[in-house]
Amino acid sequence: MEKMAGNTKEAENTNIDISHLFKSTQDLRRTLEDGIEQNSEADVENLRGLLAKTGGAAIISYAAAFRSLQVTTKSAFERVFQKFFRYPEVQESYDQLLELENAWDQSLVVCEENAGYDRSESGIPSVGSMGPIRVQLVNARTEK
Repeated sequence: MEKMAGNTKEAENTNIDISHLFKSTQDLRRTLEDGIEQNSEADVENLRGLLAKTGGAAIISYAAAFRSLQVTTKSAFERVFQKFFRYPEVQESYDQLLELENAWDQSLVVCEENAGYDRSESGIPSVGSMGPIRVQLVNARTEK
């Protein structure tokens, strides 16, 4: 297997080969697939708990993949894939991951629709309005 010597700030002094890349993202793929399936079956009564469960699992899986590949940002994660794009199986794997991420996003839209959330301009919360869990929203920059 070919190895890549990491010279970027995110991956100093590491060697990453293709098998390590695939292994690092295997759990992430499985977690997204499971979450997509569970989200599509959600009903209003269990929506919040389900999203906390599937969203939390996705966050943990991304964190594990990032740690394994010794990167700290999504762009650095993508650059690891790009280093091996000359191999068709890496391109295919990356494309599949992007498709899963798009399917994940769509599953969240479906969840919102099932729960009756308003995605129109009037349904977008603003600073000072009440959030969906009865928490007043605050601007994080100004703390007002």
